[in-house]
Amino acid sequence: MKLFLILTGTLFVLLDTTAAFTSSSLPSSSAGFAPPTSSLQSGVTAPSAQQQSGLNSSPSDDPTTTLAPTPSIPTQSVQEGAPPGAIRRMFPNYPWSSLPDLLTNLRLLSIPLLAVLFYHPSRRVSAPLVFGLSSYTDYLDGYLARRWNACTEWGAFADPVADKLLVCTALCLLSGLHGAAFAAPAAVVVGREIAVSALRELMAGRGMRDAVKVGYLGKVKTAATMVAVTAALAAGEGVW
Repeated sequence: MKLFLILTGTLFVLLDTTAAFTSSSLPSSSAGFAPPTSSLQSGVTAPSAQQQSGLNSSPSDDPTTTLAPTPSIPTQSVQEGAPPGAIRRMFPNYPWSSLPDLLTNLRLLSIPLLAVLFYHPSRRVSAPLVFGLSSYTDYLDGYLARRWNACTEWGAFADPVADKLLVCTALCLLSGLHGAAFAAPAAVVVGREIAVSALRELMAGRGMRDAVKVGYLGKVKTAATMVAVTAALAAGEGVW
């Protein structure tokens, strides 16, 4: 009887030791079943508590994290341009944003009209009138494009081209009428326009277009040239 009790106790001790060893080597039932770690995964080290906290924390929690600056978004008023005035409120369905480009196109079309009117008997009235109105559209289309935020690629290209063609055409017509007295200064003005245009194209190809953009003095020069050419078109043949 004593031997039976000793053997039974020894068996219980062995069973208890085996169960304890098994529970320490396998995950508990609450954590779910996980397959045994293979030999290929033995070299992978679990992240430490500090690394785990860094993974769980957002970038704003880390004072050493540098966030990329958020680009500024233009306000709605800048995108839509100036509010509509009385005329635009009267005709709300008209595509007003296309008006600056339309003025530029009309200035281009006025160049052959100027050449035709220059040889008309009423040229001292009609030619300077067409040239003066076309010159005014040079100011008006740029002003409206900036005010309404209606700048386009065509307008940025055609606006300076139309100005130069208009002025150079008028100077060539006047040079043929007045001879060398007018041709010499006209050649200087035309040469300057060609040189500036070539310089701007060169700087644009190098990504430095802003270095030769039109400034205040350039606008004053353009206005003075327009006024002088208009007066020359209205003058008689014996002035020069």
